[in-house]
Amino acid sequence: MLSRTNEIIRSVTEIHLATRFTDPPFSVREFSKYYPAFQFQASTDLPAGIDGQLVVQDGRNYVFFRKGQSHVRNRFTICHEVGHAFLHVEEEAFKCDAVEHRGRDYFLHRPIKEQEADFFAAELLVPLPMLDRFVLDDLNTVKEKEHQELVRVLAEKFMVSKPCMQLRLEDLNDIRRTTAGRGVYLKRA
Repeated sequence: MLSRTNEIIRSVTEIHLATRFTDPPFSVREFSKYYPAFQFQASTDLPAGIDGQLVVQDGRNYVFFRKGQSHVRNRFTICHEVGHAFLHVEEEAFKCDAVEHRGRDYFLHRPIKEQEADFFAAELLVPLPMLDRFVLDDLNTVKEKEHQELVRVLAEKFMVSKPCMQLRLEDLNDIRRTTAGRGVYLKRA
């Protein structure tokens, strides 16, 4: 767990409330209406291996993302860079490897600021309480084929990659397991 997990969830929740985000997918366009200091632009000038960049200048946040990437990858990259703006404003520019998740081991070996921005993006795009509304089954009892179909369907609904959705489902399962019977985090409708 990241040391700033609660701070990240609090920031993301404020964004969700401000943008009136109640059903997937999260809208970057709506975000721009409520946070006009952000501008998003596709770029062909990013160095190889760099999918996104945040430049903070004169009170504005310029988010550049790699032109030609898939729509879901660009959404994650944009939200990752927004995370840097909310969490790491002390620096003037960020150049980071905002790639899709490649599993927990990859995630855990990235610099802490990149892990925080990844978590911010995942939470912004797929908040666990919202995901919980769409996952009625106990994930431990779902057969592999059904699980893969669930990942596919939910990835489409939330407009994220399948690897991102797989990790969010793992997070949801962990939360359900650790809070079972305590009614702490997620309340089922």
